[in-house]
Amino acid sequence: MIQVAIDTKALKRHARRLDKIKGGAPKAITSALARTMRSGRTEVTRQTRNIYLIKARDVQGSLTTRLAGMRGEIRSKHSGMLPLIDFQVRPKKLYSGRLLHAAVKKGGGGTLGRAFIGAMGGHVGVFARSTDKRLPVRELRAISAPIMISQEPVAEPAMEKMNEVFEKRMDHEINRLLAK
Repeated sequence: MIQVAIDTKALKRHARRLDKIKGGAPKAITSALARTMRSGRTEVTRQTRNIYLIKARDVQGSLTTRLAGMRGEIRSKHSGMLPLIDFQVRPKKLYSGRLLHAAVKKGGGGTLGRAFIGAMGGHVGVFARSTDKRLPVRELRAISAPIMISQEPVAEPAMEKMNEVFEKRMDHEINRLLAK
């Protein structure tokens, strides 16, 4: 979970600027938080993709934003680990014979000795045999989106950026209300 940390001193300072406008501070804070949450989703996706080789839609699909009063948070929920095929796998097409190369993080990866790309029930994925026999086969999976997002190299820069956006938006909202 990623939250916007609002500095109480700054909040009081902003509220003082809006004390002549009835309900001005809550309006400004709510509007600034809503905009911060929208830009926060984008920033979380960007920071995740800086480290992991994942598609933006796979990160965005797991994110939910919640704005309750004067508090906003971004949560990532996913039912389980992501299929390895969602990351960088070479070759991507159905084949057998050559070694597969897979990477989850930028600058990482390696070959998967007994893995192959196959279609099971209409789903294309990276599979591996559990034994020397033909069956059983299991799909290989990698890290889930919530785990990626909760890592410090992703969460910290995203929260810092969101705090910057909140301050900018707060100034904008105050100026907008004062201009009325």
